Amino acid sequence: MTDGTIDWIDWREPGVPCVYVEYHGATAVLSVKIWENGFSAEQRPDYSTMLFLDNPNCMIEAGYLKEKLMGLLEERRGSDNGKDDSDHN
Repeated sequence: MTDGTIDWIDWREPGVPCVYVEYHGATAVLSVKIWENGFSAEQRPDYSTMLFLDNPNCMIEAGYLKEKLMGLLEERRGSDNGKDDSDHN
């Protein structure tokens, strides 16, 4: 949500970024896929990574991922300025 909280939205809604995250405990891997303009089965994600958490070098990619997610959040906040968000709280 634009206030930084996580809430259920329709992940198929066009124009709404879709972030898919999966954790694999046996291998300590965090997989992340981002569709910036909404999920589409016909399109590859705009961003995709696997963070091997037991590898110290994963922090470089984790930093990039954080920037990417913060950018998407800021875009959403900007696009929601002036709109009534009462139905999404």
